[in-house]
Amino acid sequence: MKCSAGIVLIFCLLAVAVFTAGCAKMPKDVTDGISSSIDEYDSSGASATQQAVVFSTPVPTETPTSKPSFSKPPDDADPEANYRSVYDATTRFAYNVIPFDYKLEYPPMVFYYSAEVDTVVDKKAGTSGFGSKDDFSVEYEAPNPLAFYKVTIYNKETGDVIYTHDVASFAKKSESGKFKIYEAGDYHIEITGNMAEVKTRVLVPPDNF
Repeated sequence: MKCSAGIVLIFCLLAVAVFTAGCAKMPKDVTDGISSSIDEYDSSGASATQQAVVFSTPVPTETPTSKPSFSKPPDDADPEANYRSVYDATTRFAYNVIPFDYKLEYPPMVFYYSAEVDTVVDKKAGTSGFGSKDDFSVEYEAPNPLAFYKVTIYNKETGDVIYTHDVASFAKKSESGKFKIYEAGDYHIEITGNMAEVKTRVLVPPDNF
């Protein structure tokens, strides 16, 4: 009887061990079942569509733009070609003064002058460096040292001198030049000179008219 009871006890212990082992493996089977269900749902349901969306970095494309075209102006283009004259006269100067007034609203005011200067005969003396070393003299014409040309610009209201262009002496018998006034104002201009015949032109932008 004791032997039979022992056999029964061993059998019961083996049965418990087998049952316990089976229970330990169940979570894996349950997990596998859940995973399979999700895979089957994803392969045919809405969730699968959502997972199929692929996010990629956009490739930049060059947008065509229209660029303005520029052409190089001719070298002899004169930006003052459309300016208008407010004074144009040729005067024989002998310490006389030519005045005129002008209200400049849109600068610049451009002055051109071209002078033919009185001359004097001068002599250059020296000694030859060759042969007998004789003395010599050479006569030549030079601008008269008393010749000059001067333009003075005043503020008409205050009498203050705004600008002076003074050719105190001429280097050549024929001489020309140009200068500008860059500030707007109500001006009184005086042109004077001596021992020269000078053509003076004064130009301003057409916006002043």
